[in-house]
Amino acid sequence: MLHGHGRRERQVVVLPALGDTCRVVGECWSRRYRCTLCGSVPTVLPRGVLPRFLYSALAIVVSFALVGQRPVGEGLSDAEAYDLQGMNPSRRWTKPWPYRWRSLDRWQSRIASWWWGLGAEDLEGLLVGLSRRAGGSDLRQVLAVAVASHVRWGAAM
Repeated sequence: MLHGHGRRERQVVVLPALGDTCRVVGECWSRRYRCTLCGSVPTVLPRGVLPRFLYSALAIVVSFALVGQRPVGEGLSDAEAYDLQGMNPSRRWTKPWPYRWRSLDRWQSRIASWWWGLGAEDLEGLLVGLSRRAGGSDLRQVLAVAVASHVRWGAAM
């Protein structure tokens, strides 16, 4: 009972900062449908793009890997991670010291619902669970597992 109801364009941080590459902000299309029975308009997004979030699942997991404690993560501070991954690093210096990237706290509070199939409740548990499923600590494999498991187990948005 769903019929096409147009498309919508939106920005998303699609490619996180990996190695020497910078983050890439791109545009993606979301497909909208209208239910002929109830009139609701659900939206279908590309894999790894989260509704109502600027950062993709890939970019969020890379941010987690940057601030996670060693040996699971890189052990960077919020300010250092924001300089690599944040949308507007120049604004960071207008905030009081020490800088807190508040999005990290919001994302961490959703780990259990976004990846509930891993049984992870915190940041380190998520990174360890993704690394085990990826069969190692190669970040590209971990990211592939993160997106696949979010698609499989992610909370309904």
